[in-house]
Amino acid sequence: VYVETGTGELVPASLQRAQPALLEIPASLDAYLKSIGDKSRNMIRKARKLGYEFRRLTPEMLGQDIYEIRTSDPMRQGRPIP
Repeated sequence: VYVETGTGELVPASLQRAQPALLEIPASLDAYLKSIGDKSRNMIRKARKLGYEFRRLTPEMLGQDIYEIRTSDPMRQGRPIP
């Protein structure tokens, strides 16, 4: 099976038998906050008060931190870390 891209190129594709999960992205943060429940809004407020924040990152920006966490213990969930 092939899928045609916007440029007309045919690329191989595999058929999925399950229905994909889709996430509707609201037009704005306000629209999102209106769509979630009170409990979720309270948890967001609590996280902000505790100093948590959202930032777009790439793995390269945190490479050393990820490495140190992954190698801080040779086992995770009862299995050796690959």
